[in-house]
Amino acid sequence: MIKTPFYIQASSIIPSINPENEFQADGSSDFLGNVVGDLAAVVVPIHYWGIIGLTAIFIIGTLVMILSALFKNGQWQKYGQNSMFWSFLVMLLLRGGPILVLSIRDSSDVDSLLQDFVLTLSYSAIFLGALTIAASGLYRFGYNLIEHPEFYRRSKALVMVSVLMMAFAMIIPKAFQFI
Repeated sequence: MIKTPFYIQASSIIPSINPENEFQADGSSDFLGNVVGDLAAVVVPIHYWGIIGLTAIFIIGTLVMILSALFKNGQWQKYGQNSMFWSFLVMLLLRGGPILVLSIRDSSDVDSLLQDFVLTLSYSAIFLGALTIAASGLYRFGYNLIEHPEFYRRSKALVMVSVLMMAFAMIIPKAFQFI
């Protein structure tokens, strides 16, 4: 039998109304308290089992990625990447979704959440652009060592892409505020 966590014992936090229409928060049972308690008794184990299942899928995806690198199999790599990506994304939704739902109280919270999301994407693009410039420097160093034309082309392409990516990440969020 799975124990429900301390934060899901709904009957203790839902107020009830006595026959004299007097409000009391003593945790006495009523219809709503019973429904929420029964719902929590069903949802908590399913949530727990879902997280365990997603963790298992992520670990299997990691093993498949290792085996795909070992046996040089592109199809396995595709399956491993997809299973790792989707299990990670669903895990974020299962863990972060309730936090977001409980923290949003009005429309200003939604506005700030969306602005923070755009800023996070923008800063991530700038960070990846800086890493891409560093990778371009490695390609340029490889070209200077052996003068292979492919290294030069990749270095040039990476610099152009990273500069464009960083410029758009800085300009577009500001420009869309004025449109």
